[in-house]
Amino acid sequence: MINGSPHGMFGVTPVAPWKGEPWFLGTNLIYQERRAMLVLGQRAVDQMQAQFSKLGNVVSVHNERAIRLLERWGFTVGADVQVIGDLEFRQFWRAR
Repeated sequence: MINGSPHGMFGVTPVAPWKGEPWFLGTNLIYQERRAMLVLGQRAVDQMQAQFSKLGNVVSVHNERAIRLLERWGFTVGADVQVIGDLEFRQFWRAR
């Protein structure tokens, strides 16, 4: 929440004692807060990484902004495309 308006939220879902799946849900307003996303998001991802030695999930191949952000946060985004339902995704991961 910024000035009473929802911008986004994210967290991590444990899938194994050593692995978590980070997730993010954001509104278009989040793009007005780029610096905050870089800094606060990096802190949150680092906290997730402190809990899990491996983080990974999928991102839409069409969400170029999210892919760039994931890479800035230290994730590797794979090149292979996987189809889930009718949607195309790429895997991303980060390990310590």
